[in-house]
Amino acid sequence: LIRHGLSPRLAATLVTEASAAVVRPEDEEALARTVERKMAAKMPQGTTPTFGRRPLAIFLVGPGGAGKTTMAVRLGLELERGNGLRVAIAGTDVNRAGGPQQLLAYGAATGLPVHLCYAPEELDALLKSGDADVVIVDTPGHNGLRRDRMAELGAFLNVARVRSVLLTLPATMKASDLSEVVSAYSAVGLDGLVATRCDETSHVGALVDVAVDAAIGFAYTTHSDQVSEPPRVVDHLAIASAVVNATWAAPAPANTGTTARRLAKVG
Repeated sequence: LIRHGLSPRLAATLVTEASAAVVRPEDEEALARTVERKMAAKMPQGTTPTFGRRPLAIFLVGPGGAGKTTMAVRLGLELERGNGLRVAIAGTDVNRAGGPQQLLAYGAATGLPVHLCYAPEELDALLKSGDADVVIVDTPGHNGLRRDRMAELGAFLNVARVRSVLLTLPATMKASDLSEVVSAYSAVGLDGLVATRCDETSHVGALVDVAVDAAIGFAYTTHSDQVSEPPRVVDHLAIASAVVNATWAAPAPANTGTTARRLAKVG
């Protein structure tokens, strides 16, 4: 467990509890499955966005390179396809070289409306336009310690009366950095976590530690760099199994044909 990224403290607690719960502690398979169940039970309940009040603004925040832009498009396609919602993407990462162009290219490929918002007033106008049930806001990447960036984020958050804030974290980030980022962004009020790049590491125990310590649950995980693959709604037992076995179980087959065809339109 420790080798797979779990802290020694939490690993010891889980093994002790699991050993007391199984009839034959020497049965390694039974012990491992019990550890998984105990670990899953300790993880806070993930909060996925709800759509009773509209328009809902979903803010994807987090460090640079975490995959927020790709997640924004993936989530937008899934909400449009699976929930029948009208989705738009608002890009506030307008100063990063190539950032606006990347987001506009994704919009052209998928058919999702993309709006570049240079000021909170532009996001406010989009939310009030009535053109979308959900606006996914792709924000600039930073570790949460930049006061200017946090003030800018706060200004955009203030114009969204109905909002969900999801902190996007790459599974490849080391434990100390994960804790620092979660602590910094907690100041804006987080509704959930998103673990990206889960296919790039077999050591995901730090994700469990940071969720348990911060008492913030995961909402989604992603497992490839393909925009056509939808994010997975969090499954605590699947995360726990990934920690114990150092690999993620394959998801149930999903119908991604429509999205794949839409992406194929761009040569």
